[in-house]
Amino acid sequence: MYVVARGILDRLKRWENDISAIYYPYEYKKGAPLGKLQLSIRPIQLYEVVFPESCKSEVLSTIYPSWNEDNIKFKAMQLMLRKIVGGEEIDMTNIQPNDKLYRDFVGVIPISIRKDKYDKDGIELL
Repeated sequence: MYVVARGILDRLKRWENDISAIYYPYEYKKGAPLGKLQLSIRPIQLYEVVFPESCKSEVLSTIYPSWNEDNIKFKAMQLMLRKIVGGEEIDMTNIQPNDKLYRDFVGVIPISIRKDKYDKDGIELL
């Protein structure tokens, strides 16, 4: 099931916590006593990452994608979100992951990247 939840951050965190405290009976093995299965949620979140253009390679190494991009469902989601937020496909050629972030059990899908705008003095507008 997929749902959209909206609210003040502390209320959303409480809602998430309350969901995670619910257990349902679950048949793990035929003929065995019923076990308990925790109601689990896996958030899918869209982040806008803001950084100076001069740091692009380092940021791409840090936020390195870690999800199977060949999956047709994820490709469709990428394309849909790219249309919504604008921008171009992210070129990951010659980009290697660094170890600045904990990434175990976190899937990252690259969506798009936009060119920065500059003011009349050549200062990047972030």
